[in-house]
Amino acid sequence: MLIRETKLADVAGMDRIRRSIEPWHVATVETQELWFEGNPPEAQVFRVCVPSDEGLDAYVWGKRDLYADKPGATIASLGVYPTARGRGLGTALYDQAEAYLRSIGATQVQITVMDDPASLAFATARGFELGATNRFISVDPRVLPPLPPTPPGVTLMTARECGPEAWHAVVDLAARDEPGDVPFGGMPYADWLIMDWPTIDRDLSIIAFVDGAPAATTALNANYATGKAMSAGSDCLREFRGRGLVKLIKSVSLRAAAEAGITTAFTGNDLVNAPMRAINAWLGYEFVGANRSAVKLLA
Repeated sequence: MLIRETKLADVAGMDRIRRSIEPWHVATVETQELWFEGNPPEAQVFRVCVPSDEGLDAYVWGKRDLYADKPGATIASLGVYPTARGRGLGTALYDQAEAYLRSIGATQVQITVMDDPASLAFATARGFELGATNRFISVDPRVLPPLPPTPPGVTLMTARECGPEAWHAVVDLAARDEPGDVPFGGMPYADWLIMDWPTIDRDLSIIAFVDGAPAATTALNANYATGKAMSAGSDCLREFRGRGLVKLIKSVSLRAAAEAGITTAFTGNDLVNAPMRAINAWLGYEFVGANRSAVKLLA
């Protein structure tokens, strides 16, 4: 087994593995290259892979979670192509990643695993405690319920029209309320501008202003070659919740996606996020699959 450092040129191989595992994986290779290069030095990213004639058989990465609400938190991701399983690749790669994370002082590591018996068993056998369930769902954006009316005082813009400052003002605060095993502690504007803003489709992502103040956003990551899109988050500031803003802007965003040629739109919801689950049920989303968060204490 050859294990080597993962390079930017390997992103296409990582994409092949992701597509084989996750039906909802939508991001283009170009977007994933932005993710690969966008980490600040403080993240101390570790990446290794197992190459194959087709590209990659397996990969793993691990890094500091700079945006968690406590120090010492790290995250990791492991992928093995289905036909390469059973050869010990996942174990070999994960062991290297965990050893590295321990060496930089990690106190915990969070991973995401598919909600199937083999994946869950792999995690629990390595000391992970299973946590939140994330349900993935999809909808045909060409078939939606009637568009809700826009309330008085509400103005809608695309991300391209509003620019990054107003968008970040919403997502950085509102996302801290999202459920999860490792709470989000906020992302500095400079990091967000490099890592997140370039990856959303600025013509399909919508923001709502209430009396001129940025209030709610919904973002899409689109792959026009496949006709698929994935939600990159829907957020609403606390003081504007309960007004139907997310329902409205998701409806507008999905209609724009349909007009742009998107035929399948995916999103993911934490199982306990009842308000978003209700909105997505109204929009007609149907269940596709699920994954689980898993956390292991290292110190």
